[in-house]
Amino acid sequence: MRKRQRLAFFAIAGLGLLAAIAPGLAANIGVPTGTSVPAAGQASVAVQGFTVTAIDWTVDSTTTEVDQVSFTITRSVDGAAAVNAAADESSGDAIVRVRLQENPLESSPKTWVSCAVTAGAATCDTSGSTATMDAGDLDDVNIIAFDRN
Repeated sequence: MRKRQRLAFFAIAGLGLLAAIAPGLAANIGVPTGTSVPAAGQASVAVQGFTVTAIDWTVDSTTTEVDQVSFTITRSVDGAAAVNAAADESSGDAIVRVRLQENPLESSPKTWVSCAVTAGAATCDTSGSTATMDAGDLDDVNIIAFDRN
């Protein structure tokens, strides 16, 4: 009986830990819905150890597809080094990725795209066919970031 209680305790503790950590692993930032191109810079969000602000995107005037997402990303700890990352993830002190999504329940969101970050200013090229979508369909911008070490 004691072994079952211990296993139950570990299972509950594991689920509690997952519930506490999961929201910070990938942050969803909702944008206005409708037929017009959505506004940018809608929110600020903590991404477990990082803070993302000044979210913006560029829309191709011909295709009305989102071809670039940009934002400012900083480490949440006071005095921490500025975030730097290569778009090909080969260098820098962090890895930062973005993904466009039509709605939170969509079964096939767009592909994750690596971002280039210089001194906290991130730019993410979403112009690839598997990464972009029409600006009018955009509901969420998912951002994930983690240190390389």
